[in-house]
Amino acid sequence: MNQRFANIPFPPARFPVLYGWPVLMAGAMGLLMSVPGQAIGVSVFTDPLLEALGLTPSQLSTAYMFGAIGSACLLPWAGMAPGAAVKPAREPEGPLIGAAGPQEEYAQG
Repeated sequence: MNQRFANIPFPPARFPVLYGWPVLMAGAMGLLMSVPGQAIGVSVFTDPLLEALGLTPSQLSTAYMFGAIGSACLLPWAGMAPGAAVKPAREPEGPLIGAAGPQEEYAQG
């Protein structure tokens, strides 16, 4: 590993917490913050939506499905920040495990 970046964003030795706990907390917060847009958050408003819009449950489910599919199709672009698609400074060293090339080399050798 490149030691030049070992202390970015902070020196790990000065942060005496296992990294799994912050990752777990960040994941839990992300899950809690995304509930209003998921079925569990929308289901609270199903009956008022059906009455207000004059839809059948099947029509509301179909509209929700198309909204979810449309959202999923846009997520790759939503996750791209300006400058995120920058090439790495150098190519990785050694064979990539799982790539097509190394298996062929091992099979021949």
